[in-house]
This record gives sequence, C-alpha cells and structure tokens, in this order.
Amino acid sequence: MLFTKEFYDAMESFEKYAKKNLRMGTMGLKRAEQDSWRKKNYYHDGLANEAFKMFLVGYSLGKVV
Repeated sequence: MLFTKEFYDAMESFEKYAKKNLRMGTMGLKRAEQDSWRKKNYYHDGLANEAFKMFLVGYSLGKVV
C-alpha cells in the first residue's frame, strides 16, 4: 500500500483528524522523507508518527471487516 493513492489518501485523512484531536510535539505533521517511510518513519514528530501507525492499523482492520 505504500506510495499508492490509497496511502496518500489515508495520510490526508489522518492529518485532517489529527490537527483537531491530537497533541503533537514541535514538529507537528511535517512529513518525513519518503525514503524513511519503508522504516515506518512517516512524520518527523515521534508522537504524530506513532499515532499514524495506530491509525493505519485501524484503517487496515476496517478494510478487512
């Protein structure tokens, strides 16, 4: 799913929700370089990154159900 339109749509949905409902560090929702994504580093901010990984788990579960 990485680098697909579906993945970018999931990132946009997460960012839209996170801006209003998530407490983040100083880096906020600044995306990491795409080379880092394979190592599951999607955002420069650690709190946002961990929240996005959890979001992806829920997203994947929703697709299965």
